[in-house]
Amino acid sequence: MHVSEPVAPIITVSYGGEIDLKDFKEKNVTIGGDITLLSGSPLVINCPARGVPQPRVNWLKDNKPLPNVELRDTNCNGTFRIPSVEVSDSGEYLCYVNNYLGLDLAFTRVTVIGELEIYYKSK
Repeated sequence: MHVSEPVAPIITVSYGGEIDLKDFKEKNVTIGGDITLLSGSPLVINCPARGVPQPRVNWLKDNKPLPNVELRDTNCNGTFRIPSVEVSDSGEYLCYVNNYLGLDLAFTRVTVIGELEIYYKSK
């Protein structure tokens, strides 16, 4: 039997700069940095965390509990999914993980561009 020493939680973050998702294909991104995508696109943000005991994963948007939870999908592995983003989904998404030894957090800023914005930017 292998027994692990307790370890405080830590999130593996990707701060690779801005990611532009200019098509409607689902992309998986790791939390960190900025994301810009078109209204109607699927969004998946991963929050990979480790610790012993396994940390609990929580999500906030603009420092508040996520709205319309029934429209979102989260899982215990730290994945947050919105099947079809709207302009109102723009904001700062915060993932925080905790166990009895501590807490870690990371965020991603999401900007959703609507159809009217695309029209005016193309002129």
